[in-house]
Amino acid sequence: MKNHLGEVISVSDKLIEVDFSPDNRVPPPAFGSFIKIESPDTTWYGLVYNARMVTNPSQTKPFSPAQTPGQSDYNRSLNHDLFKTILQIILIGQTDGRRFSVQVRSKPELFQKVAFPNDDEIHTIALHLDFITNISLYDGRIPAEQLMLTVLRRLMTFENNWLTAHTQKILQQLQNDKHLTLSQMHRLIIKDHPGDKQ
Repeated sequence: MKNHLGEVISVSDKLIEVDFSPDNRVPPPAFGSFIKIESPDTTWYGLVYNARMVTNPSQTKPFSPAQTPGQSDYNRSLNHDLFKTILQIILIGQTDGRRFSVQVRSKPELFQKVAFPNDDEIHTIALHLDFITNISLYDGRIPAEQLMLTVLRRLMTFENNWLTAHTQKILQQLQNDKHLTLSQMHRLIIKDHPGDKQ
């Protein structure tokens, strides 16, 4: 899989955990990043809401102080392998290859591969804003308000005039949402896109 990030190691309702083990040693995805999990019949999409470092049980030997530059490089690599990063992700939708839905009717299986979606996939998600209110259902288990605001800002930068085209729909989605209020949305619009006030 292109842009391989790791594998699913835990599934609980719409909240999953991923063992972050990319093909190349790159930093973990930022808070609010889109990810996807693919199977032959279904692709799930989610958002990163946390990343935590844990001890790698497969690497238990402590490294010793280096004596030479070569040993120093080896020890840094060993120290890196003593820990691993777990990504925590909330699922926001899925597709069977024909239609995207914010209703997550099935769940990924353990050890399925995780990667970044491409721009076309993110564009499709951006047209289905129902996923924003789904996030608020998990408030208390995830930082729902901060995640919603971060995703909205990401979508603004992803596509020109996206906010202008979707402001009314966003407000409709959030009119009964106690976490992301209309005043917060107004501040978001004014702060990040002053030209969209009109």
